[in-house]
Amino acid sequence: MFDEKTNDKNTLISSETNTVLDDTTMSDDFNFIISSDTILSNELNSDVVYIEKDNRCLLISEKNNKVFLPYKISEIKSYLEQYPDEYYSLSDVVNKEYILSLTYFIKHPSIARFREAYSLSRDREAKPIMESIKYAMDLMFKGNLNPAIIAACKTQEQLSNYLDCLDSNTLYKFTDFDILFEVNPI
Repeated sequence: MFDEKTNDKNTLISSETNTVLDDTTMSDDFNFIISSDTILSNELNSDVVYIEKDNRCLLISEKNNKVFLPYKISEIKSYLEQYPDEYYSLSDVVNKEYILSLTYFIKHPSIARFREAYSLSRDREAKPIMESIKYAMDLMFKGNLNPAIIAACKTQEQLSNYLDCLDSNTLYKFTDFDILFEVNPI
């Protein structure tokens, strides 16, 4: 799972396979950079933002204390159209909406699970308030569910697919987006 020769500052661990990925094994499939300010380039530790295609990767980075959510270019463009006074570029939308502080999720995980599940149900699925509260309460105490994964899901069906894979211990079957954890060196 984790050995000394890959234990450097650019080490990633895939949650699906517990595979260690470093900057030499990453391919063009991973369209992000690991930087304190920005994402979306294939170069590690760069502050240049290149938004070329959809990002299908949820990156939970302990090193940068950030969560990089997956997105589609069409979502980013709709933000620009709906809020022209708030966002000036694609990278501005990504930095404000798709890069969140890890502390937001890990400080109080149960509350974060409730908040994200409620938001998923009420805001993204437009469900009634009581149904959304019940849904959030059901997920609030699932200790094996990372709240950042709830935030990355676009629909309840997507989250349900992830939970089914999690319960059956077959995370490799979850294909909606990739989940990577960047851990601090030991």
